[in-house]
Amino acid sequence: MSGPRKEATDYYLSELSTHRTSEAAGVTSYEFLSEILVEKYNVQAQAVRPEATLEELGLDSLSLAELLFDLEDKFDIEVPEERADLSTLGEAAALVDELIRAKTA
Repeated sequence: MSGPRKEATDYYLSELSTHRTSEAAGVTSYEFLSEILVEKYNVQAQAVRPEATLEELGLDSLSLAELLFDLEDKFDIEVPEERADLSTLGEAAALVDELIRAKTA
């Protein structure tokens, strides 16, 4: 992986331990993604890591669309269709964080 996708994943990895995306939600976007992937999409917990591709986690395009709806509902954001082409879990979390920051700015 290289380019913008790698940068997004690397950025998210560097921010993961301290960044809270929503104090009201009390959970980071990555934590929420991890939980929902295990609970709703039956992904093995040990497979969930920021650099994991959504394909590796077993998500097809329909599952990804449903996951994006879950994220929009949880964090009260709207993921633009042109930004919905995500490859990694870290990239998805970074996008959610960006949209939350833009909403509160």
